[in-house]
Amino acid sequence: MDFAAVKTPEEPQFHKLYFNSLVERERHVKTTRVEVIICDPEDNMVFKTTNPPLQNLLPYMTSMEADIRALMLGLTEATFLGITRISIYCRPRHPIFEYLLEISEPEEKKIALLMDDVKLIRKLFRSSNLVMMLEEDVKFVSRLVAAETCIICFDHFPSHLMFSACEYGHRFCLTCAKSHIEVKLLDREIPDCPQHRCRSQLSLVRFRGILTKMQSFMWTQIIRENSIPIGHRVYCPHQSCSYVMSKTEFSASSECRRRACFKCGGSFCIDCRVPWHNTLSCTEYRILHPQNDDEKLISLAKYKKWRQCGYTWLNVLLDATTWFAGVEMFFATGVEAAGVAATIIVIAVCTTYSTMLY
Repeated sequence: MDFAAVKTPEEPQFHKLYFNSLVERERHVKTTRVEVIICDPEDNMVFKTTNPPLQNLLPYMTSMEADIRALMLGLTEATFLGITRISIYCRPRHPIFEYLLEISEPEEKKIALLMDDVKLIRKLFRSSNLVMMLEEDVKFVSRLVAAETCIICFDHFPSHLMFSACEYGHRFCLTCAKSHIEVKLLDREIPDCPQHRCRSQLSLVRFRGILTKMQSFMWTQIIRENSIPIGHRVYCPHQSCSYVMSKTEFSASSECRRRACFKCGGSFCIDCRVPWHNTLSCTEYRILHPQNDDEKLISLAKYKKWRQCGYTWLNVLLDATTWFAGVEMFFATGVEAAGVAATIIVIAVCTTYSTMLY
């Protein structure tokens, strides 16, 4: 018998699943990140979690629950990749390892239900086995998870230099996150998550530690402005303050026009919104002070041919690429049939009351 002609059956190839979770506290906010890595039999990485999807559940999640959910995520992703055989690598003496071997059972009902879900997912594979991680396995995985990529600057950073931007766990480097916030604050907007299509707003509490006092004040001021209807906003006329207040916060029964700023304490006239003119009426004050800031703005608006919304009284600068004072610009081009001449029609609409300005 020619033994060289006998073909030995090939051993089945198993993909490798590594999973872990990290419960941490950033700026007084408790968060949890999951790390899942799937490698092929030759140790080439085929999947790695980039933006952990568990952030919105994190304040209520224990470390054990996070580990199990990380395992569930890894097994689910493996089925999506069409993997039929997989080896689950567990840390030594981890309770999940004993649960899967049925050496022990979880006492907590919630953990027991999650482990039942893990067993159901494992049945989707042709074969799945358990492997206890050795020291070389730990070092191998540590190299794979050591760096994270910021999707804004595309640089690689250690995990401790990345920041969780929003409740959904989108992470960016501190430099990009701070720059994004600075731009939004200068535009008088509440900073939102820079992740594409993520509409969640950032939390001032989470970022207060990396902001200056002025930036924190600007953020608080914008939040306050947005909570007050436009027609009810009253700004302190003193240039060193400009604190925003609401008409409803002042006593309506008071006959005196004099009011005091809640922040700086400076007195001002509630009717003409200028510093308090004790012995002068509003008309007399305007005559004696014709070139106040409001009139300078009106003069500049006339010179620049700006328009003004009849409801919000906001001046609008016509610009092709920018939104000003809550006003959207829409452009329509009418071209004659001969293609020789073209007429550009520009429409400006106040987004607050849908008022056409141009």
